[in-house]
Amino acid sequence: MRIGLLLVLLASWTILVDQRARHKCELKHEQQKTEAAEKKTEEIVEHVEKRIPVINKKQADTAALHAEINRLRYNLREAINANQHRPTSPSCDLTQYEFDSVRELIEQSKASAR
Repeated sequence: MRIGLLLVLLASWTILVDQRARHKCELKHEQQKTEAAEKKTEEIVEHVEKRIPVINKKQADTAALHAEINRLRYNLREAINANQHRPTSPSCDLTQYEFDSVRELIEQSKASAR
């Protein structure tokens, strides 16, 4: 009977030690996972902090380009509205002499460019 009692005590002790060891192993594994996640989070934060100035600059450049586009659109609309009432085929007010003089100057400039 003592041997049976010793075997029961030994089995209980073994089960207790096994459960405790498993618990410690699981705890250690979870701590390693947590540390790895924290390390990965720190790496991501560092990367994001490095990218923030670049992103801010790109956003500022984009905003400046949009402002320039809007300004050019406004100027184009104003020019279209200002010239809307002009005749579509402009007339030339040059006399034949003036026209020949301009043509001669053009020919001279072409010849000197060669």
